[in-house]
Amino acid sequence: MIADTGRGGRRRSSAERAVLWLLIGCVLLASSAYGVLLLLGPYVKSLGGNEATYGVLCAVAAPAAAVALLLLLRYPRRVAPHRLLAGACLLYAAAALLAASTGSVGGWLVTASIVLGTAWSVTYTAAPMIASDLATDADRATLIGYATGTIQAGFGVGPVLGNALRRAGLSYQEVFVAGAGLALAAALLVIPLAACLRRLS
Repeated sequence: MIADTGRGGRRRSSAERAVLWLLIGCVLLASSAYGVLLLLGPYVKSLGGNEATYGVLCAVAAPAAAVALLLLLRYPRRVAPHRLLAGACLLYAAAALLAASTGSVGGWLVTASIVLGTAWSVTYTAAPMIASDLATDADRATLIGYATGTIQAGFGVGPVLGNALRRAGLSYQEVFVAGAGLALAAALLVIPLAACLRRLS
């Protein structure tokens, strides 16, 4: 359960608690969307590819994700973290829809993989930034732990949800559309999150 005490041992304000809960909800939706898209591997197999093909898709996504991560570390607050989070979730939703619209292993699937990997690196970095803004030295590790722990929870939920949808008769493309919906919902949660952050500032 989220601690009720914050800076200097005082009780957190309602705005601070709202930010934490909204951030956790946003991160859970975004990471669950990412977990759903882990079904990209078996999807590639269904298109005639194999493990090597999926490995190539992951490999081509890595450089762009690394560049995005390095830029965020070099210029950590050039763009407000909540805006980064919303933008990354929207890009993720768009890339998931692109993956859903492809019926073969080719350039569009490569493009979707690059965008998915890059958007995820931004999400993974921006969420702890928001948590850190609410923290003091005493509770920074705890609050960042909430954000990163929720990410891991979503990683577990996403594949389970994706496989459940497959067992229910949905195609891989329809499952990816569901993943896009989760990412879009995460982006929409940033709207009240931003409002609460403005109240704090």
